[in-house]
Amino acid sequence: MVTCGHTALLAVLLLVAAQSACCALPGAPSSCTAAVRRSIDWGAGSNSFGVEGATQVGGRAPSVWDAYQRKPGSIADGATGNVATDFYQRWRQDISLMKQLGLRHFRLSLSWPRLLPGARKGSAVNPDAVRFYGAVLNELT
Repeated sequence: MVTCGHTALLAVLLLVAAQSACCALPGAPSSCTAAVRRSIDWGAGSNSFGVEGATQVGGRAPSVWDAYQRKPGSIADGATGNVATDFYQRWRQDISLMKQLGLRHFRLSLSWPRLLPGARKGSAVNPDAVRFYGAVLNELT
């Protein structure tokens, strides 16, 4: 069973599975050799609102997406980013999974409402956000 905190990596798992089986797929190009599959540098990506959750934790200010998701009918199934995939709480586990998969690249999106909750020129940087993103970046190295 895939938990909410790991759904972001489900797509990566599916890509890896598809990549591994690419030559076995009907109609796969003959150029999809084992050597080609080994030469692919796999990675993962994120967007802060879609993965972090913790919308009212760590000094994060509301974003335009927070306001948008509260409008009735704006999101087809009523889902919100309040928890998302809970990367803010589960980042160590998610990065561990990425390392277990052998991923060498991770595109990290920063939450500006978390980093600069004042959203104005000259606003103070949120030290909780700096600690959070610093710990994530340190774990990735």
